[in-house]
Amino acid sequence: MQNKKNRFTQVYFKYITVLLLALMVVLGVILFAQTRGTNENTDESSTETQESIAPETSSSENEESVTEELPTTTEAPTEPSVPDKDQMEVTALMRMYYQAKVDDDLEQLNRLVDSDHDYNNDDITSNAQIVDRYDDFTLYIMPGADSDSFIVYVKYNIYFNGIDMGAPSLNHYYVIRGENGMLIYDRPLSAAQQASMIETENSETVRKLKEQVDRELEEACEASLDLKYFMAILNHTTVDESSQE
Repeated sequence: MQNKKNRFTQVYFKYITVLLLALMVVLGVILFAQTRGTNENTDESSTETQESIAPETSSSENEESVTEELPTTTEAPTEPSVPDKDQMEVTALMRMYYQAKVDDDLEQLNRLVDSDHDYNNDDITSNAQIVDRYDDFTLYIMPGADSDSFIVYVKYNIYFNGIDMGAPSLNHYYVIRGENGMLIYDRPLSAAQQASMIETENSETVRKLKEQVDRELEEACEASLDLKYFMAILNHTTVDESSQE
């Protein structure tokens, strides 16, 4: 009887041992799976955090790129204060003056310009041979030596015959208020008038304006080979030399 019990215990002890080993394996697998799942969640959380940060970095980089692509033309300089009524009269004078040049209107030119010599056919012919029109005007009107005089810078595009691209240009004039209205003053300037012209010419306002026109002309020449070659001819330079100026 004792032998049977020992035999029974030995047989079932083997089964119990196998069962315990199986349970340990199962528990090990479960623990491994849980640990792996926790790591994966941590990785996903880290990835999500990185993705949430990434768009901000990308946005910053895009803003820098956009800023660099911004056009190089600066804002037009602010001109000193001139009464609105005077600005309107000077603007009307300059519009009539340039229109008279396009129309070859000698009588109108001589009426608008106070000069010690009259416009003649030679002046008109030389201009009409190469100029098609003037367009895109912007006027900068600044005080002259007294309340009845003004220094005017006219920024515009000049379109030459046969060339589609306009050439940004800048001219300046001394304008006075005459008995019959505003006139372009084309006579020797007095000491006071000369002083006001020099002061304005050397001002920060005019310096920025000149730089702006130079940049725009360079860009226009790069966009149009016809204009680039024509400007080189006018300036008595080669194309390479003119591109470096």
